[in-house]
Amino acid sequence: MATLTICATPPLPTFNSLYQSFQSLLTGPFAVPSFPALPTLPSPIFSGFHSPNIEAVELAAELQCSQILNLILALFKPVVDFLGIAIEDILPTIPFLGVNLIQLLAGDAAAFIKQLEGIAVSTILGIAGLPAQFYKNYVIPALSALQTFQLLVRSYFAALINTLFGLVKQVAHIIGVGALSLPTIPSFGEFFETFALSIINGILLTSGNGISVLTSDIGVIMNLVAIALAALGLPFDSTLPDPLFPSLNMPEFTLFEQLKNLYTNFSMSPLQLLLDFIVNTLHLSVAIPQICISVALPKVGLPPLVLPKFTLPKLPTIPKLPNLNVLKLSLKLPGVGIPSISVPNVSIPNLGNISGASISLPSVTVPSISLPSISGLNLSLKTEFKLPTLKFPGISIPKLSYPHLPFPSFKLPSFKIPTLSIPKIPTIPAIPKPKLGLHLTVQANINITL
Repeated sequence: MATLTICATPPLPTFNSLYQSFQSLLTGPFAVPSFPALPTLPSPIFSGFHSPNIEAVELAAELQCSQILNLILALFKPVVDFLGIAIEDILPTIPFLGVNLIQLLAGDAAAFIKQLEGIAVSTILGIAGLPAQFYKNYVIPALSALQTFQLLVRSYFAALINTLFGLVKQVAHIIGVGALSLPTIPSFGEFFETFALSIINGILLTSGNGISVLTSDIGVIMNLVAIALAALGLPFDSTLPDPLFPSLNMPEFTLFEQLKNLYTNFSMSPLQLLLDFIVNTLHLSVAIPQICISVALPKVGLPPLVLPKFTLPKLPTIPKLPNLNVLKLSLKLPGVGIPSISVPNVSIPNLGNISGASISLPSVTVPSISLPSISGLNLSLKTEFKLPTLKFPGISIPKLSYPHLPFPSFKLPSFKIPTLSIPKIPTIPAIPKPKLGLHLTVQANINITL
């Protein structure tokens, strides 16, 4: 199983940067990847169904959220240390859950969602300024439960940022530097009511039973909301993917997700200002975190290919070729004539002990010879080859009592064989096994003893 590791770019990644990292999940085969749990995202994300499109977008959004929450905690630590305050005593808590930032990051998203089951959704959504039923055309309990939890967390952003800003102003006053100017950050509910709801009402038909959205309306709404947010004087990245879900047509759900992502991008702007001020003006050290996750991608394979059984016909047995004793193989080399040597059977009378003369042949240097392939024979020649020791069969020499007769020694002059090019030799037909065999072994120097 392959693993895809995705890291949020510190200090504050945009949603687009993480969304692009998940394109392989959005456009790939519809296999179910294995997502890790995050503080605001359970694993599995939905207990009743799987949708890689939705799950990949949720994971990108909540990885961004996790990076933001961890950075906020990292910004709190040097500030409270300077002021001598216990961080647990200063952190606000999340409504309905009663947990602070440290407990949220160490907790279980699935347990938090279950904790909200006993509370009316309309009560929770009322805090966020959303209609009791956000979607008019469909109801998906698993999605509603997850988004209710995420709405509470997004609303918690504003409480954390505003609390941190108040502490930073205290440190700036103690050090004696000018305080950072920062507008009050709206919660997600205030953001929706102040910047989104009026725009949505002007374009869409809304009621207590939810809203009905056309896909073509989403881009118009998002552009107008971004313009309204920009009036606060905080620059932020308002660019969002379009379409958000390449293979999913759920306009109301898409609108909600885009509003959530836009608000998250907007929240990063005051955090960047606080980070720069704490480090560069207050000269406090901040350990900037980086959150990474590993997504297990299942192998997408084709069904096994079954080939029909087949049997190759039996090949006929190739008969074994008989061993050939070549009586005589004479190759005429251009420019050099070597006569054949024929030694008849010799019967020698009693001549006494005979000591054969020593015949020394000179070294013969033979250039490389390339022979063509001869069918039926395995032949090979090297640059140096040895002329054979000649054995003469049929000579019977008995013990003799005659006086010793010496034979004089003689030498043949040295000679060189020029470079040869031997034409292709045709296939040699089968040669019948002769009665008399002549075996040749080629060596560089030859001593013949008679």
